[in-house]
Amino acid sequence: MLAFIHKRPYPTLALLLVILTAAALWPVAINGFVNYDDGDYITDNPHVRTGLTVANVIWAFSSGYVANWHPITWISHMVDVQLFGLSPGLHHLTSLLLHILNTVLLFVVLGRMTGSAWRAAFVAALFAVHPLHVESVAWASERKDILSTTFWLLTMLAYVRYVRVPSPARYALVLILYAIGLMSKPMLVSLPLMLLALDYWPLGRFGVTHRKEQWPGWRLLREKAPLMVLAAASCVVTYTVQQSWGAVNSLAHYGLGLRIGNALVSYVMYLLKTVWPAGLSVYYPHPGYTLEPWKPIAAGVALIVGSFFVWKSARNRPYLAVGLIWYFVTLVPVIGIVQVAGQAMADRYTYVPLIGVFIAAAWGLPELLVRKKAGLTARGRRKSSEETPNLHTPWLAIPAVAIILVLAALSYQQTGVWRDGETLFKRALEVNEANPLAHVNLGSIYEQKGDLANAERHYRRGVETAGEYALPHRNLARVLCKLGAIEEAIPHFQQALNIEPDDLDTHYNLAVALAKTRRYSEAAEQFREVLKKEPNRAVVHNDLGNALMQIGNLKEAEAEYRKALRLRPNYAGAHFNLGMVLAGMRRYEEGITEFKEAIRLKPNNGEFRFSLAVACYFKGDYAEAWRAYHASRKLGYQPNPGFVQALAKRMPDPHAE
Repeated sequence: MLAFIHKRPYPTLALLLVILTAAALWPVAINGFVNYDDGDYITDNPHVRTGLTVANVIWAFSSGYVANWHPITWISHMVDVQLFGLSPGLHHLTSLLLHILNTVLLFVVLGRMTGSAWRAAFVAALFAVHPLHVESVAWASERKDILSTTFWLLTMLAYVRYVRVPSPARYALVLILYAIGLMSKPMLVSLPLMLLALDYWPLGRFGVTHRKEQWPGWRLLREKAPLMVLAAASCVVTYTVQQSWGAVNSLAHYGLGLRIGNALVSYVMYLLKTVWPAGLSVYYPHPGYTLEPWKPIAAGVALIVGSFFVWKSARNRPYLAVGLIWYFVTLVPVIGIVQVAGQAMADRYTYVPLIGVFIAAAWGLPELLVRKKAGLTARGRRKSSEETPNLHTPWLAIPAVAIILVLAALSYQQTGVWRDGETLFKRALEVNEANPLAHVNLGSIYEQKGDLANAERHYRRGVETAGEYALPHRNLARVLCKLGAIEEAIPHFQQALNIEPDDLDTHYNLAVALAKTRRYSEAAEQFREVLKKEPNRAVVHNDLGNALMQIGNLKEAEAEYRKALRLRPNYAGAHFNLGMVLAGMRRYEEGITEFKEAIRLKPNNGEFRFSLAVACYFKGDYAEAWRAYHASRKLGYQPNPGFVQALAKRMPDPHAE
């Protein structure tokens, strides 16, 4: 088998990589969407749900929706919907096909740069089936990871072609592919530096010196300048969009020292999970100020010592230095110095960075394993003239294949964790029970099923473990309102606002809860907070009018109802409420007009008809009052008996037998 592959290594190894990747991750085809970003990205996104249209493409390029500007990713989701509708398995298969393409591209690029098909195949196989990479493939919302990596690798491939035969056209292709990659996900901002590292090894361009230049690195840096300009522009756009959405936490939330400490620990944890991929979770809660000081200190010492030994051996083993640089630099955008959201780390962040670790392993482990067998000196020089064994040497191929098969089996198992939201977040709680996001998302699943008891239990546990996290308080308050415990819900709405004072939905829900407990003045204040930011919400104007009417402020209530009707002329409830206010101010004729309009819009509402009867009574139109009264009775409405007696004194019932 090895001899056959050796004759035609590239096509044969590429085919084996395709089969391996498909076999390890095929279960994604039976997975569903999960209640974690998939709604915002696909199932509840009106621009994606309606498929590929000109209007939706314009939106993709002009929107910073959910704190990201990645128009190419949005378009890829639109294409999926256009082709497959909202069938989750087919969306996942698109991601799997892209991951397979990335695996083959990585193999081809590394093979072309190094001339070592076997080592390149080993790196690609590790990339394909490592369990840390399952999240990027199995989570529909993370299409941006694999799609941006496709353009990362295509940019590298174009760059290798440019290096071999430089030309403006070939460099332009590098720029175009890089720009498309940045529009898929800004994670590619570190790619220019990685191309510079590849110039050192394996491309060997640092050894080419022009006259009048002492260090060829300056020439190579200038060559990357256009790419760096694109990267800088992407950084500005990304930071602006994320800050406008409130996704970037200020230094007051997590101090710089804490961020650096968590980053050091994360660098080490990613490496540990690479070697021993256990305890994987969709979400790792940030430790915050509970992070024990010895952890970042130990992590920092370990990283410094390891980096020192790698750097010392850089001349003889440049692949180790390049692998280390790749790992460290590509993680910088997501390592948490600029803290986005509340996680300490995430498996998906390793999708590109672990390529560096795999390169170091593929070129470094064979040398380490054959040192004694080949008779190497301490400085790495050979005592004999025999060739250095490669990965296709049988005794090296066996452990390499064993490692790949074990990782593939673990990935197959990890893919099943993403079957649905309930499975995913139950697994997260098995890893860490004090995971507020997992409790909140499980609570949401139970709430949608109507299991309010379990929803309340998980939300309460989310509140206990949340720290500065508003969502558990907000969701618990909502469920408590459904259970009738409105007084208990109000403090949780207020606590959510203490954490996120600009959350308009919480302001609104708190206002509704206050109104239900007859605290109308406080409710009106909350409704006004919503209208300060969103003055065109007709429902809120109507609700504010209701609160004002209850405290006797009829003039202001009338103004709010009229604002609601300017925004929604066919708003039956606002017409009815305006009629009630006008009748309360003894403007019965105007009130009757509003009641009749409400009835026209909702003819089967008995309350509307009875209120019309009352207004007609006070106007003195007793015949019309009797007609409206009987119409309300036919619709099942039970009027106040006192009204019937009062009306009968004014005019006998003309419909009585």
